[in-house]
Amino acid sequence: MNNDQALELFRKHALRKNLPIPDFDEIAIGIINSVNGIPLLVEVIGSLLSRKVVEEWTALKELILQSGPHIEMILMASYKELTKEQGEILLDIACLPADVDCQIASFMWHDLNIAPSDGVDALHAMSLVKIGNDNELVMHRLLREFGQQIIRKEEGLYPGTRGRLCNLDLAWRTKKMEGTDHLNFDARDFKSMPNIRFLILDCAKVVGDFADVFPNLKWLQWRGCTRDFAATNFHVEKLVILDLSWSKVTEDWGGWRKSR
Repeated sequence: MNNDQALELFRKHALRKNLPIPDFDEIAIGIINSVNGIPLLVEVIGSLLSRKVVEEWTALKELILQSGPHIEMILMASYKELTKEQGEILLDIACLPADVDCQIASFMWHDLNIAPSDGVDALHAMSLVKIGNDNELVMHRLLREFGQQIIRKEEGLYPGTRGRLCNLDLAWRTKKMEGTDHLNFDARDFKSMPNIRFLILDCAKVVGDFADVFPNLKWLQWRGCTRDFAATNFHVEKLVILDLSWSKVTEDWGGWRKSR
């Protein structure tokens, strides 16, 4: 964006109005130039400033000037302003399917010590997520990548705390079933991850005894699942969202039974 457009956008998010304020505009222009007028960063930094008192603006400006156009450092400054619960919601959204309905997604967060709507509203106010015309959650691609990067780092340090599996191809090196797009997984692949709440099993075939494997699973996306269901004791008592899109399941599909 050019300087005039970026300054107008910055004022909108930092001041909630487009009025010139000499001292503020001087800080704003320095920040805008430092991030090359990238709209996402203009919005995020402006929203971050709106939560600060005037005395903090200069300190934040120095941080941004040092960061330059390094997107990760700037987004991290905003991420650190979140509460633990708000941060968890942000990371969940980074893994959820794009443009998912906000009302559906909110079922994921009813057990947090924060109202789901309040958490999403806080993220929206900080320009970290947007709500579309059809109530869909919209997250910028760079923010989604930033969130998933945080998840990978945290889970790399503490593998047993993993709560989300966004991409099974990256999670395990597994071979596809010959002549198909299906991936093979055994219950043992998941036993070391009892905290999983969100799981994508698209085009996957699972086998083994799943007793006590998914005690906290709340969202299971299993698009294109196989007709034959070889897993046993596949109990998901806390599940609130099940997505079996593009799957040829029938009334006698084995997955409907509690155990085999």
